[in-house]
Amino acid sequence: GRELFGHQYSAQWWERCKQAAMGDHDIIATFTEVTARSIALACKWCPGRLGDMVVGGGGGQNGYLMDRLREQLRAVLGHDVKVVGHEEHGIDSNMKEAVLFALLAYMTLHGLPGNVPACTGARAPTLLGKIAPGRNYSALIRHVASTLP
Repeated sequence: GRELFGHQYSAQWWERCKQAAMGDHDIIATFTEVTARSIALACKWCPGRLGDMVVGGGGGQNGYLMDRLREQLRAVLGHDVKVVGHEEHGIDSNMKEAVLFALLAYMTLHGLPGNVPACTGARAPTLLGKIAPGRNYSALIRHVASTLP
């Protein structure tokens, strides 16, 4: 993530590449390839067969990165993976955090675990987040209960 591979790290890497007489386009292509490869390698740890990958943010708008992801996933996993942006699923990439928090809230309200132990190493499926009762708490719980099967 950016906390490890942010501006400072990138600037140092850029400078090393420049010292090695690499051109700007080659440096950018190398950064992109390393990004795609590192994502593909991380997917080796996913449980089961990865069929689709949804990419958000600026990366989903970068056609070259999306192509490299497809290639690297094929090379690392040994099969094709459908790689698409959030927009293909009707989600604005700029709203991905809001959608995630809404999903986590829904899961917590309905008593559904929000983690995948096989991916995270957690001992068991667990509810994520907490509900802080407010003035509408009783009405909210009644509404949620009325939607359960």
